[in-house]
Amino acid sequence: MLEIRKVNGDDLKSVLHIAVKAFTPIHESFRILLGASVFTMVYPNWIESQNNYIKELFLDHNKDNFFVVEKDGKIVAFISLLLEEGKDKAEIGINAVNPDYSGQGIGMQMYEYAFNYMKSKGIKLVEVSTGGDDSHIAARNTYKKAGFTASLPLVKFYKQL
Repeated sequence: MLEIRKVNGDDLKSVLHIAVKAFTPIHESFRILLGASVFTMVYPNWIESQNNYIKELFLDHNKDNFFVVEKDGKIVAFISLLLEEGKDKAEIGINAVNPDYSGQGIGMQMYEYAFNYMKSKGIKLVEVSTGGDDSHIAARNTYKKAGFTASLPLVKFYKQL
């Protein structure tokens, strides 16, 4: 049975662990796509940067829009929602399911919970961003399954000088 709830301070370690576990394969893919030299310039310390970003989301003014998913009392996923007061558009921010629990429908339940929460806040349009490379296929498929329509393509180019 899943329980979805707002984060508390005790959840940070579990969320950071899931984030590193879920995003390491993606960053390894980026290293291959960009080459080691450019990757290091673009993502000099991605784990530290990501952890600092998540810690910022755990500050009191953001906690109301950050949720964890528990299965059998263990945190297995998280999702942050980026809502602005008085706006009817929001964004799903950093989110992940522990790869050990993928394929169990946890992401779909998490997104449905998020949609209902945002509807209760007056949100009418939700956006989410992900990568277009192969390491993001699962994320793109899950977002489509959750009812998102394909977005406008975005391509980033890098040139080392």
